[in-house]
Amino acid sequence: MGEKVYLKLYELSRLLLNFFVFNVIWFILTIPMWVVVFQLFLIEDTASLYILVPILTLLLPFVFFPPTQALFATMREIIIQDDWIHVKVFFTFYTSSFKNSLIAGILFTGLAISLSYSIYLSWQLNLILMIVLAVILFYLFLFGLYFFFMESHFDMNLGWKLKQALVFVMGHPVSSIGNFLLFVFIHFVVWSVSPVISFLIGMALTSYFSIYLFMRKMNKLVERKTETAK
Repeated sequence: MGEKVYLKLYELSRLLLNFFVFNVIWFILTIPMWVVVFQLFLIEDTASLYILVPILTLLLPFVFFPPTQALFATMREIIIQDDWIHVKVFFTFYTSSFKNSLIAGILFTGLAISLSYSIYLSWQLNLILMIVLAVILFYLFLFGLYFFFMESHFDMNLGWKLKQALVFVMGHPVSSIGNFLLFVFIHFVVWSVSPVISFLIGMALTSYFSIYLFMRKMNKLVERKTETAK
């Protein structure tokens, strides 16, 4: 009994240490983005938005998408190997997927900014249009999350991954929305417990559970397709 408890504690400590190491690396690589976000919360003159928002828009594809993609891929590796993961694994994923992540980041950021601005313009003009645009923006977030999954899980070209992410989100809305809400909920809970803990392991923790659920869903779909083929 004592040995089993020790093994469980060892596995948990190993997992938490992996979370800590890769979360801190991810945070360091995304520091330029957080500096701008912090400034946005502090501004008193709305004119500053015309400077900070464009800067944030330009930064996101470069400093958010590639590190986040590398983090998702690393969490997938942790799930598969169930062992210690060397730091160089993160940077291998970072460099190998940088181009795809950058292109996808430009696409998603451009669409998100355009939709957000359209929602702002329709705020007092057309309620129905605003709701429709908000729903589209929500699905864009789902699409972005599942692109991270596809980029981490499959060795195919960028077009194929974007297409499959869209097909998966539209074909499995309940699973997609559930996974996204879990992603947001875990972030919220961790931040509520302690912002320090959120800084130390928050993004790695949510990425781990999200891609774990995605992999389970993919395995079930493959099994179902195999059974149907028989």
